[in-house]
Amino acid sequence: KKKYSNKEVLDKKLEGYLLISKNDTANIFEYRSTGFGNFKNLNRLESAFNEIRRQQIAVSAGIPDSVAKSIMKGVSMNNVKVTIAGQEEEMDFGKQFFSSFIGIIVLFFVLMTMGGTLIRSLLEEKSNRLIEIIVSSCKSSELMLGKIIGLTLLVLTQLAVWSLLGIAAAGGAAVYIISIENLLLILTYFISGFFLYVAIFVGIGSIVSTEQEAQQITGYMSMLLIFPVVILVPLIQNPDMMIVKVLSYFPLTTTPFMMVRINLGSALWWEHLIAIPLMFLSVLVMVKISAKIFRIGILSYGKMPGLKEIINWLKYAE
Repeated sequence: KKKYSNKEVLDKKLEGYLLISKNDTANIFEYRSTGFGNFKNLNRLESAFNEIRRQQIAVSAGIPDSVAKSIMKGVSMNNVKVTIAGQEEEMDFGKQFFSSFIGIIVLFFVLMTMGGTLIRSLLEEKSNRLIEIIVSSCKSSELMLGKIIGLTLLVLTQLAVWSLLGIAAAGGAAVYIISIENLLLILTYFISGFFLYVAIFVGIGSIVSTEQEAQQITGYMSMLLIFPVVILVPLIQNPDMMIVKVLSYFPLTTTPFMMVRINLGSALWWEHLIAIPLMFLSVLVMVKISAKIFRIGILSYGKMPGLKEIINWLKYAE
């Protein structure tokens, strides 16, 4: 029978089957298929068999069926958030996860799309020598700031339009997906984080001279931006871990980590007093560094400079 059932699975006539066997000590339950199977269904089967097993043990021990069912009946644990104002509200993991996930994904998508567009536009301007004409009529720092501010305003406008369209399309479901509590605080981190990454994109993007180099730089940035998405679930489950708190003050990860912690209510008020000024200071420092790289890199051609050469630019650029 086992060989026949295995053949049925391999011939795609069965998705899988449950094999119950017995050895000298206990019963053995196996789900056999070509893959791992549906985890939800496997958990249901496992729970059902365990419940039957416990009932049989209770019956064999002479425990009345009503008492056995009462003993085996589980309890559900609800998460209740207690606020400083004394209010209580039930926390929904699904809502916290999706609202945090959407915020981080929007940040990742916007930065990668706009950052890639920015690098390609700089590459095009360098390739056709248009950048030399532009720089001759304005300072390189003014050009860079113009690109950063213009791109930021464009992104904010697009996000506002997308948000309105999304809320209109989702209707009542938007209340479940989107958490508007502490919206001003979240926007502060979002905008400052966006400024920081755009400044990095402008500085690094100014040194590329080929499409291949532009793709390479974009790939490195995507690896950094995808990091919070990869650890989102453990981050939501353990928002008070020391590593999470430390990364909340590291400028490159402050925005996604603080957005999640604000959603979960784990970030204290004094932490914002440290993180927000630190983000603004990081933006100013990064803009200054990028301006020095941009000033020389935008007019350099040929092979992409190495780290040592870029450091020399930072030392001697005015």
